[in-house]
Amino acid sequence: MKNYKDVEAYLLDQSESIIPLLITIRELIQSEAPEAIEKISYGMPAYHYRGKPLIYFAAQKKTPRHLRYAECS
Repeated sequence: MKNYKDVEAYLLDQSESIIPLLITIRELIQSEAPEAIEKISYGMPAYHYRGKPLIYFAAQKKTPRHLRYAECS
């Protein structure tokens, strides 16, 4: 596992084809949880809120190139 100093360094180390998706995920989290603290945890971007983990995300080379999501109303 690589040690990244921050999320920006993590993003810059990913494949060019996946960076836009990761940036979109990052921006979505920041817009929906503006008080969450961004950091690297377990080698991936993580957001903590009120001292507890809120969400993590990562790019993985061996996963299919699609995104699963659930719509919330």
